[in-house]
Amino acid sequence: MPMLSMLRIDSQTRIVAVRSGGGMISSTVRSSSPARSPLARMPRWIGKPAVDSIRSRGTTIASRSGSPRSASTFSSQPRLFSATRIRRMVPGRSSMASTTRGCSPMNTPGRPSGPRPSRVMTSRKSSSRGSSARSTVVMGIRGGSPLPHALARSGTKGVVRAGYTRGMTDARESDLDAGDPLPAKTPGDRRSTVIGNPAEASPEDHRVRRLLQHTIDLPVLASAVQAQDPADAADTLETLVDGEAADVLEEMEIKNAAEALSHMVGPLAVSVLEDLVRDDPGYAAALIEAMPTDDAADLLQLSPDPVGEAILPRMSDAGRVVLRHLLAYDEASAGGLMTPDVLKIREEMTVTEAVRAIREAEAEEETQYVFVVDDENRLVGIVSLRSLVIAGPTERIADICDREVAAIPPDVDRDTVSMEFEKYGYLVLPVIDAERRLLGVVTVDDVLESIRAEGTEDAQLMVGAGREEMVFSSTGAKLKSRIPWLIVNLVTSSIGALVVLQFEGLIAEIAVLAVLMPVIANQSGNAGQQSLAVTLRGIVLDQVNERIAMRLLLRESAVGAINGMIAGVLVGSFVAAISFSTGTETWRLGVVIAISMTCSLTVGTFTGTALPLLMRRLGADPATASTIFLTMVTDSISFLIFLGTAASLSGWLGIG
Repeated sequence: MPMLSMLRIDSQTRIVAVRSGGGMISSTVRSSSPARSPLARMPRWIGKPAVDSIRSRGTTIASRSGSPRSASTFSSQPRLFSATRIRRMVPGRSSMASTTRGCSPMNTPGRPSGPRPSRVMTSRKSSSRGSSARSTVVMGIRGGSPLPHALARSGTKGVVRAGYTRGMTDARESDLDAGDPLPAKTPGDRRSTVIGNPAEASPEDHRVRRLLQHTIDLPVLASAVQAQDPADAADTLETLVDGEAADVLEEMEIKNAAEALSHMVGPLAVSVLEDLVRDDPGYAAALIEAMPTDDAADLLQLSPDPVGEAILPRMSDAGRVVLRHLLAYDEASAGGLMTPDVLKIREEMTVTEAVRAIREAEAEEETQYVFVVDDENRLVGIVSLRSLVIAGPTERIADICDREVAAIPPDVDRDTVSMEFEKYGYLVLPVIDAERRLLGVVTVDDVLESIRAEGTEDAQLMVGAGREEMVFSSTGAKLKSRIPWLIVNLVTSSIGALVVLQFEGLIAEIAVLAVLMPVIANQSGNAGQQSLAVTLRGIVLDQVNERIAMRLLLRESAVGAINGMIAGVLVGSFVAAISFSTGTETWRLGVVIAISMTCSLTVGTFTGTALPLLMRRLGADPATASTIFLTMVTDSISFLIFLGTAASLSGWLGIG
């Protein structure tokens, strides 16, 4: 008797698979609303209702069944349409398991008792953006021997947007381990882990890794990601291809989705937000409103203007006003770093009243300290939660708060903010206006993130890369930020070529000079890079000022001269040794090299120190393309010193 299994794609569509023996399976699509079915959106060639059956490699993949207009038939041609997933059907369970798990509801004579494997072959429907799938629909069912591994591994990775299997008996949705989806994790659910030890990864992380390696249901993946810590959830979303991260976020609870998005790398978060705005601007606005306010402002500052224009009008009035206020500040200032979400209490309150106000506020962060304000929101003082705990219930806040509280204005640059945190060990600093009204707070995690961003910017600016360029930036963005400085480098490097051109005749007579020129130039450049790095770091830490600038230049030049003497003696001795061993008179060239190396390294270290000091004096960022200009100077001067010295001593060298 034929065995039946049913695969549900959505509430309108189902597939009934019939096994009739001989390893053949016929499949029928029945849709109560064909126009709304995912299959109705597939390309025409997939459905071929005019034929009674379709065979591939000797196996009937699909056959027409019945004549009602609501019935249709579809098939998969693997060589024409990439089959990217292989699933197994299990009676009473979903087919979310890998190809090494699960079985079909069939027994065959001559085989051990128990279910036999049956596979569901799925494929991807291209999205309007072309690169990633927005839907995965079942294309055919095959029982008996496994489909080739090559077929299972072909195509690109994707996320199943909808669909799970059910047997003829009652079935329940399940994941890889046939367990119910994990609930969203709360901070109290976190267990102790050893950071950096893969064996200590949380069960949620292991589960997500397994899900990403197999064909899974989009809601199941969203449930697993939601159970992760927000930072881990962000890492998971960053591994998905374009469009899929937005799909997963749409399936998550809005609060969890907002936390995960706020932890994603800036350019990737922007890309996901653009996908969300394109799909559902209202949902994107709700997601931004659920994010921490400072993170939401940072993300909108990174996003193209059309994204903000689509989101802000759809937010609540209060949320829109707060965001517009934060967006008005420079992102590199204290105002750009601060969050306006602050716990505030009044100084006339008692401890009991203050604790009640804190509870009613339901604050989730920035709760190490509570800020005391007056009737006009002016900062009066600060009180720690510890002080509230140990104080008597009837004591007044005015009596226990610390009135000597440090604060910063919103226009202070982030370098100054970072130094304040580092110097005094602050955990939080209030931001106030000219009338001491409390605007928000800057926390230590904001500062750490700012320091990391600034270090990245400086490293990229030194070599002429874009200030905000990331690994994931688009090709156009990379070209736009890099090509101007490459053109500048092309011009500056031409100066060194012109210097060499002036000594064309000398190089023609002593060809070995051309071999030794790069050695001296590279040594001078490396010495300059060392001084440049030390000086830039000193500027960032505010250790370099005009009073010590001259001493710094003299000290670095002296170090360069000594290093040049040592390197020059080593190279000159090597050249002299070769000269004596070959019986030639080129040992004198070793002396020229030693002199040139000493002078070149002195110039290199002086330039590496002076260049950032000069750029700061001119009001420019000291890190901006400093490596490009340093290379221009060291190459040109090194060539000039070496070839000029050789020309000056040409008579002694036996030339002319």
